[in-house]
Amino acid sequence: MIIDRQNAISLVDRLLALDTRIHELERENADLRARLQIAVLPSPAPTNPADTPPSDTRHILVVDLTTPVPDEDAGSQQTFLVLKSCLQAGLIVHFVPQGDWRFRPRDTAALQNLGIICAYAPYDTDFTSFMARMGARFAAILVFRAPVLEACLPAIRAYAPQAAILFHVADLHHLRLQRMADLTADHDLAAAAALMRLRELHLVAESHITITHSTAERDLLHAALPGAAVRVWPLMAEATATAKATAKATHSHTHRWLLTHFPTRVKHA
Repeated sequence: MIIDRQNAISLVDRLLALDTRIHELERENADLRARLQIAVLPSPAPTNPADTPPSDTRHILVVDLTTPVPDEDAGSQQTFLVLKSCLQAGLIVHFVPQGDWRFRPRDTAALQNLGIICAYAPYDTDFTSFMARMGARFAAILVFRAPVLEACLPAIRAYAPQAAILFHVADLHHLRLQRMADLTADHDLAAAAALMRLRELHLVAESHITITHSTAERDLLHAALPGAAVRVWPLMAEATATAKATAKATHSHTHRWLLTHFPTRVKHA
């Protein structure tokens, strides 16, 4: 078969046009899938049910960078268990993933199934806007990790001045940096650790209660800021068949912690 130059050019043009149309269809299909996914997302639970008015002092907001995935990392496990403990203490628990608002079918739904009121896209995508709408109802706001509290603090101050701020350090980051600097003799890392220490101490000073997992970190913070209210909330673990006694003791300690420290601070906020 002989194809002259003009026919070859025409064939190439048609192939290019077909390829372009295929890409357009792929984009249209992707957009359609995205719209369908949004359409089937469950709406967040009502945030102002008749039996829990905004003046109800049991409302607590818990904020972390992302939605916890407790079977993947230890940090997520602690966030997840803190959320459960707040529920078990009789609080009305809200959760915001400040750095990633995506609805996660397994993990967001797991929190909702427990009775936690979750914020997620497309209904919420910005912490400041969320706080402008919801901030007045929170008696307390518990924030994990220094960078997250740094990002959230202005909106908390603006829209929830009545709320007690609980800063969960989730391990003091400046200690990790300083230990790495000591091991590597890295002066830049040592400078970063010193700066991070100032940032974390500033957040401790700005918070009503600071929470740490260890007595060592509590003592360091008390030495740096003698007037700071620092409390130890021990690491938690889910009960297993081989560790029922330990888990029961941990749960009992955690429940006592909430009853002793958290409600007292809220009542006097």
